[in-house]
Amino acid sequence: MTNLLGGHIDVVASTFGTLLPHMSAGRVRAIGVSAPARLPGNLANVATWKEQGANAAFLSWLGIAGAKGLTAAELAYWDY
Repeated sequence: MTNLLGGHIDVVASTFGTLLPHMSAGRVRAIGVSAPARLPGNLANVATWKEQGANAAFLSWLGIAGAKGLTAAELAYWDY
């Protein structure tokens, strides 16, 4: 999202929680949702991937990033 906002890239895959504040502020626009059907609220007018010709859907995206050099104990805390 930082690179998108900075104008360094044109597109980013993002969770809604990260996207919505920037959408509300008019800094970015959603061009598709990976859900199997349109979502309510602020994303109601955003077409699904399937509507746009990609026969795919993802119900949830989850990722955790950590700093280089995390200890084994720190990594174990997040490993489930």
